[in-house]
This record gives sequence, structure tokens and C-alpha cells, in this order.
Amino acid sequence: MGTWWPTDSASDTWGEMIGFAQELVGTALSEDLKIRTNQQIDSIRIALQAYYSSLEDWLNANKPLSGPLLNQVTEEFGNALRKSRDSIAYFKSDDSNVYTIILLPAYAQVANFHLALIHEGLKYATEWNLPRLQTFGYEEDLKHYTISYVNHCEYWYQKGLDILYPRNVIGMTQWMKRNFYRLNMTINVLDIISLFSLYDSKKYPNFFEDIYNAQKELISKFQLTRIVTTEPTLHQHKYLNDSSKKICQNESSCDPIDLDEYLTLPLMFQNWLRNINFQYLAPVISVGDEALYPFFVATQNINEYMNAEGNMIIGRQQGLWNFQFIIVHLFHLVYKKMTIFMVKWLSAYPLIDEDILNGVRTPYILQKIEFYNLNKSINSKQIRPISAGTTKSPLIDIYYGLPDVNGYNLDEPQFNFNAASHYFNSIQTCYYKENTSKNHYDIYQSYVFHWEHASVKRKDEVVSDRITIFPAIKSNPILSRGIQIISHQGHTGGNVIYFTPQSELHFKINFVSNRQKYKIRLRYVAFNPVVIQYHGSNSYASLSSITLPRTSSNQNVRDLRYEEFGYSDFEINMSSAGGLEDIKIISNNEFILDRIEFIPDTLFNYLSN
Repeated sequence: MGTWWPTDSASDTWGEMIGFAQELVGTALSEDLKIRTNQQIDSIRIALQAYYSSLEDWLNANKPLSGPLLNQVTEEFGNALRKSRDSIAYFKSDDSNVYTIILLPAYAQVANFHLALIHEGLKYATEWNLPRLQTFGYEEDLKHYTISYVNHCEYWYQKGLDILYPRNVIGMTQWMKRNFYRLNMTINVLDIISLFSLYDSKKYPNFFEDIYNAQKELISKFQLTRIVTTEPTLHQHKYLNDSSKKICQNESSCDPIDLDEYLTLPLMFQNWLRNINFQYLAPVISVGDEALYPFFVATQNINEYMNAEGNMIIGRQQGLWNFQFIIVHLFHLVYKKMTIFMVKWLSAYPLIDEDILNGVRTPYILQKIEFYNLNKSINSKQIRPISAGTTKSPLIDIYYGLPDVNGYNLDEPQFNFNAASHYFNSIQTCYYKENTSKNHYDIYQSYVFHWEHASVKRKDEVVSDRITIFPAIKSNPILSRGIQIISHQGHTGGNVIYFTPQSELHFKINFVSNRQKYKIRLRYVAFNPVVIQYHGSNSYASLSSITLPRTSSNQNVRDLRYEEFGYSDFEINMSSAGGLEDIKIISNNEFILDRIEFIPDTLFNYLSN
């Protein structure tokens, strides 16, 4: 319970969540609706507290199969289950579309509680002596309500975006508002419903060992591959918001652009920021001579694919800024510190400059980099000391990862559910160029920052004691062919892969255990029966002519509902060596693949029963 309701006060967490949604929408709930909402929230809290208190008493007493503790926990469970189910209708809000959007984060949380409670009922059904008919009813409820809740959240998320912030935006400030809605509704709604499929204990046994250990269980099993974008810098400037001005992609192409298309990260396979190279271009600071002030240019190196050891296999370089003039301009006005000219997002200090008085030259040392979102620091901790060098053009690296308040390790971030961190993924820019004279002009650049969730693993490993979930979006983009990426954030936390006829998907994964049987399970959508081939790099892991049954009659691949996804599994044998496996999936027809799951033989009997 502490995971989803961190305080005893309904207003502390839920009140802030609803208040924040009101800011996104620009409308407040009526006073009467506020009162009724708080009453609903408080009644849910009381029911859940009573249940989890009785559950703890029952567990601490070694799960007695009869007696007052068992009676109490089953009674409180039934009360909490009914309360969460009945409250859902309220959070739909029939009063207005706007109120439904405001209450959407609360709806997602109540839905999460309800499904978690059904999962608990199924988990303890035998020990609570629940009738088989009642257990069967819970199984059907889990299927029905999961579909209903996911579809409601996705529908109203998109409807709110279309109503409040339509795509035909003009200027950076309007785009920022649209993106701000996406950012916060992703974290507060879509990320929540991405967990819902995992409550199916028939497919994911013991995924949550118990409700208290959810954050531990998520570490190795679930990855949110979606990318979120924070608000742009310098978005308020008039030239970036004037409909008569041209906002450009780069210096050579200054045609008007679709801001939403350009500033939103394009559809692609999962990528990571490997480093940013800053290049120091001026050896000497000459006070009073601005032409010789030092400055940096930057290139971000993006990992489009990494192998199972975490090493970059395929990469690309992308200019961090789109023109060749001074970007980060270092002034010498403050001794041993450098400040920023025009651009507010990057700060680096202290700068150990040359000792001009004694004629001794010392290196410029860049000791700390801070990324800023307007005037708010995203991270104020030291990333790592890095040398900017002394002369000519030395390169320095800032490796991926911004530690959060807990200072996570940069090379392999640890996922803490209660303080989920996002790691720096990439930057996109646009700018306006204002001619001031024949040979001079001012440049007004805006930047947006893309962030990946810390649950995304650089190294993918299949282990022997639990189901491993591999998002298809993490496959190899170069070897794969006939593959398209479809934006389908929400169902399981990321985009999906579309196979055209006669297409191939390649990926590499590390099998930790030796000589073990696995079932491969696919979560997919097929409009007609599809024959696929599965090939592994060792002969024991190759199969052919596996037929995936049809799951949907909807031919619109970009408008899929939760219930259209199905599962299909097949069994393989691994070699005695285990280790790295190059895997290829070939399809004879079109279908959509969400994720590939590896099920160890230790769970075969459980799943078959």
C-alpha cells in the first residue's frame, strides 16, 4: 500500500494529483465535486488500510486456515474490493468531459487498486478457502476490468490531448503546453496502466510476490521503453511564438516546420545516449576581446542498438546544435567561474582558467555540468570531473545518466519504484534567425530534452527462475528488415513493432543458465493467421513453421485496443553452454509484436495448470 499511497492523508497525494490535472486542463472542479471527490478518496483509503492491516495480522500469524484472523482478512478484502470497484464509476464523471480528464489520474490509481485486489484474491484463494465459483468470477473480472480500464484511460488521454491542445500549434509556448499534458499524463496515467497486464497470475506467476514488494519485483522483469520530453528552454521569446516568423530546423533549412512532429522524438528502435562530446575551441581567454572568448560545440552520440554485454554495436552522431556559430559562450566576468551567454540550459563550473599574472597556463577543468529546465535545476549533483583540456580541440565526454536524489550509479542505473529516475536520452532543437544588418543576425535557439525511464536495461539477460520480458522495440534496427515502428504507448509502456510480409526481426540476448528448456511467448496482434520462423544462433534453439492464430479483425494497425492483443507460446531447448544468443524471427505475413517473453521450465507446470 505504501507504494501507491505514500501518506495517510488523502489530500497530500491524491489532492495534489487532482490539483495538478486541473492546471493541465485550465479548469477547476466545482466546490460540490471537490467535496464528493475527497469523500470518495477518503473512503477508499479507509477501506484499503483496514484490509492491509488485517492482511498483515494474518500473514504474521503464519496464515491460519480458520479462525478470527482469517474471517477478518476475508471480510476486509471483500469490503475494499467492492469499494474500489464501485468508486470507479464516480471517477468517470458524467458531469463534463473536462471533469473526466481532470479525474483521469485518480481513475487510473483506483483502477490499479481494484486490479491489485483481484490479483490478491486469486493469490490467496486456496488459503482463504474461497469457493471455486468465486475464484472463477475473479478471473473473469480481471479480464473484463483490465480491458475496460485500459481503454478508458487511453481514450480520455487522447481525447484530452485533442480537445485541449490540438496538434496545429503555433509557436513554442503552445507546443510546450501540449507536451506538458503528454508528459504528466504519461507518468500519472499511461505508466500506471502499463502494469495492468502483469496482474494476470496465470501468465505472470508471482510477478508481485506480494503487494509490498512490487518495487523489487519490477526491477528485472518490466521495462518502460517510452520516452518523455520535458519543456523547452527559451520558449517564451516572441520570435519563437510569432505566427509570421519561421521556426527552423537548422541553418540551411529554414522552412516552417511542424513543431509537434519535429520536437517529439521520432519513431525508432530503442536508443540510448552514450555520451556528449564537448569540444573546446579557444586556447586563451583575452579579457576585453570577445572574439577570442572560448566556447564549446557539442555532438551527442546515440546508441541505436547495444548487444547483450551492454556494448554499443551501432551508433550515430547527431549535432547537438544546428549551426556552427558560438553556442555556449564563456565569459570571464566572474573569476574562476563561467557563465552562459543567451543559452540558459547548460551551466558548468568552476572553471580553473589560466594564471595570466604569473604567466602559467593551467588546464580548463569542467568540474560539473548541470542541465536546466528554464531556471529549475534538473540535477545539481556532480556527474563526474571531466577535463576540458588546454589547447586546440580536445574532446570530453559526459556519459549517459543523471543521478536522482539518491545518486544512482551512472553506468547501470538501479531502479527504485518509489523514486523512479529518468535518464538523459537526447536533445532536439529548433531556432529563429533574425537578421539585424547585412552581415549580422541574432539566433534564438530552443531546446527540448528527451528522457528514458531508469527501468530500461542496457543488458538483457534470460534467467532461470522467472519470466524475462524483452520489449521488441529493443531489437537490432540494422539487421532487421521490413519492420516499421508504431506508436502505441500505454498498453505495456512503449512502442510496438509492425512486421510487413516477408520481414525479419533480429536481436541478441544472454541466457544465464546452462542447458535449460524455455518457452518463448509472444504478445502480438494478427489480422490473419501468421507463420513465423524462430532461429537461434545454436541449433537447439531453432524452430520453423510456428503458426500464430488471428487475434483481431481490425485492419487499422494504428488504432489497436487492448483486447486485440493475444499470446502464443512455443517450446525450445537451449544448448548446455547457454550464453549469448543471436535470435531472428521471420514472418510470412503482417502482424504486430509487442514483446518476446522467455519462460523457464521451472514454471511450465504452473502455467499448464
